[in-house]
Amino acid sequence: MSVVVFLKFLHIAAMFCAVGVSVGTDIMAHRVAGTGDVRSIRTFFAQARQLVMFMPILFLTGLVLGLVTAWSGALNLLAPWLVIAYVLFGLTLALHATIGARWFKRMDDLAVASSDDHASVELLAAAGAPSARYLTWYTIAMVIVFVFLMVTKPFS
Repeated sequence: MSVVVFLKFLHIAAMFCAVGVSVGTDIMAHRVAGTGDVRSIRTFFAQARQLVMFMPILFLTGLVLGLVTAWSGALNLLAPWLVIAYVLFGLTLALHATIGARWFKRMDDLAVASSDDHASVELLAAAGAPSARYLTWYTIAMVIVFVFLMVTKPFS
């Protein structure tokens, strides 16, 4: 096996792990938040806090491995399909660092502040926030776009 093939494998594996942790956590967060059960929300978000902090490391590892793979394989790092991927990747990370992180923190804080018996009005409102739900669907769509770009390499 060549070094480039092994690097490509590591890049794909890192991105699969990152996407699995990210999208899986997001989907589960929305499912748990939708229950309105304060104890469940509190427990889930306390546990997810550790995963959320680990996600950027996974994505940046995948990014670095992808760049090293492209460089090692003598790919044009400014190929149109790669530039499109860079822009979409940066946008997706920025949206998660803002909208996603704010929603997770707000849910965590409001769950801690709510009584065990009843979810506060603020917690229920945050649980139903459409922006966080849209971000999850956007992320799923971006995964499909990234796979398309990496497999078909359009505009090259």
